[in-house]
Amino acid sequence: MDSRPSTLLDLLTRRTSVLRELNNDPVRKRDLAARLDVSRSTVDRALRELATQDLVERTDDGYRTTLAGRLTLDAFDHLQERTRGIDAALDVLTVLPHDAPFPPDLFAGATVVRPSPIAPHRPAETNAQLLSWADNVNGLISAVSEQYVDNYRDAIDGGTSVQMVFPSAVLERLVSEYGTADDPVFHRDIVEVRQTSETLPCSVKLHERDGEQVASLTVYGPDGLRGLVTNDSPEAVSWTASFIDRHWDAADPLPSP
Repeated sequence: MDSRPSTLLDLLTRRTSVLRELNNDPVRKRDLAARLDVSRSTVDRALRELATQDLVERTDDGYRTTLAGRLTLDAFDHLQERTRGIDAALDVLTVLPHDAPFPPDLFAGATVVRPSPIAPHRPAETNAQLLSWADNVNGLISAVSEQYVDNYRDAIDGGTSVQMVFPSAVLERLVSEYGTADDPVFHRDIVEVRQTSETLPCSVKLHERDGEQVASLTVYGPDGLRGLVTNDSPEAVSWTASFIDRHWDAADPLPSP
């Protein structure tokens, strides 16, 4: 029976702790066994498997990762982080279409705020707090409510600049149901609005204050607001900024009054 690892991923799953110990300075077998609190035979077997895949090498001072080992460990850590992020957001992601164009980076290390029986408005409240914190908000808006309009009215009145793209149907509701066309706050120079014929899977926003940026997804399901996903990682912020910019450039400016 072939005892070799069936795949590199299988090997990494079983031997990550060993590879991580060898990722900086060389380590001798006896020291590695002591650090991991395992037997010498376990260390021998692990090193043999990792060396077969050219992930570790022997030096005069002990064993260490090769370049391939270091890069593989880094890639595996990234995979685990993104997988954990997606797992943490599963109940929110289930209401989004399968072709929603969101990358794993958007969920790696993200914070997910959900409604609960004792705090049903927690995502909306967190969204409002994020808005009140920001000096500038850019976004694509998939749905609006009375509370949404009130929050943005207060933020704009306080000096927050806003650049938003609305699907045509959402924009029509914003004007017809909430009277924003007659509200001078929404006609200030710090407010820019465009419309699109596209349907958005959820609201996507980028909040900024003093150079600090936070990306967010506001996800709605059939039963209302399902959850708020926020992430301030450089990867999430970079993707969100690019995604919003592409939609802004493709959207239509509103006709002059």
